[in-house]
Amino acid sequence: MSNKTLTATNPANDNVLNEYATLSKDDLARKLDQTRESYPAYSQLPLEERARRLNVLADLIDEHKEEMATLIAREMGKPYQQGLSETQISSSITRFYADNLDELMDPEPRDVEGAESAMIIKDPMGAVLGVMPWNYPLYQVVRFAAPNLAGGNVCLLKHASNVPGCAELITQLFHKAGFEEGVFTWLPIGAEMVESIINDPIVCGVTLTGSEEAGRKVAQQAGAALKPSVLELGGIDPLIVLDDAEIERAVDLAIAGRFDNTGQSCAASKRLIVDKSLAKDFTARLIEKVKQMRMDDPLVEGIDIGPMSRKDLRDDLHDQVQRAIKAGAKLECGGEIPDRAGAWYPPTVLSNVTQATQPSMKSYSARWRLS
Repeated sequence: MSNKTLTATNPANDNVLNEYATLSKDDLARKLDQTRESYPAYSQLPLEERARRLNVLADLIDEHKEEMATLIAREMGKPYQQGLSETQISSSITRFYADNLDELMDPEPRDVEGAESAMIIKDPMGAVLGVMPWNYPLYQVVRFAAPNLAGGNVCLLKHASNVPGCAELITQLFHKAGFEEGVFTWLPIGAEMVESIINDPIVCGVTLTGSEEAGRKVAQQAGAALKPSVLELGGIDPLIVLDDAEIERAVDLAIAGRFDNTGQSCAASKRLIVDKSLAKDFTARLIEKVKQMRMDDPLVEGIDIGPMSRKDLRDDLHDQVQRAIKAGAKLECGGEIPDRAGAWYPPTVLSNVTQATQPSMKSYSARWRLS
């Protein structure tokens, strides 16, 4: 038996929500054996049956949307209404693969010089390991699992360690929809066991969404095993405001692009580049609106910002802000850790940000850098 646990902690108040036993090496071996046994039959399942199960899964996600949005809010701090939106896009993705499965799986003829005929055939290959992040606990899992299950692969989920309750509920929904254990399997494990899973013969590939550090490790492990990997790592997406922009609309879009999911999104606007002719007015309006944003418990209706997902990430962010200020950036608002339990950090704006004042971006953040 495993003597380790995954602990779900509410980042709004530091309360422990639940603890989940992790798998021992023997437990993991049994899970992989079950996956090995389940794959042949599932890979031969008719397309219409796979589509039927996907539609059932979409219905179940809709039926449990309030429960899922509440659990997401409690485990990683996403505002409840945004959690509901996450469930809606997740069920839509699932229905897309169900409704278009015949077309997606059709062979694709290709013209190849020197060949009488050529065709792309889409066949299942085995089990795909998904190493998924905490910031979109349902959406990221569905985005990886739905197309693989539609295509006849089976799925192994290694979810982020701080959202084990979400992983458990997601797994229950998949099983209830007909994707039984061995077809969709949650592996409550630490990162140190990922390499052994990648090396297992049943695993045909791995997909990861997460940090650059985790991506490097998984890419190295998959490469050594000669297995394909798909990595989605951070981003430095700019939001560019040109001189013909409507300032109010641009400010609103900038705030939405930065602060959605409390700023914890790889696709969030990391840099704001404003035409010099608009910069002064734009900055003043942005700061005014950021100061009006409401930060509160993610289950409270109408809030703009919840807690960050973990206190260590909050502390890392605060360190970045303080280093930027010491290097010459100007703190316009926010920038102080509130005197309360939880992983709270206020919406923060830094101006006078130059190349010299920009600290390295090591974590998701909820601050603005104006440059």
